[in-house]
Amino acid sequence: MSRKTFKTLFLVKPSRISKKGESPVFMRITVGGQRIETTIGKSSERCPLVPV
Repeated sequence: MSRKTFKTLFLVKPSRISKKGESPVFMRITVGGQRIETTIGKSSERCPLVPV
């Protein structure tokens, strides 16, 4: 039986900033090397500690 990996990652995409200065939060799911990415319907302000 082969093993498959499962990974979940939440990330903010600063390249898609809105007029309010917020960036959408995305969820990336990877199963066995195949990846899908979707927005979770939430947004976040830019963190001053993270360079753009």
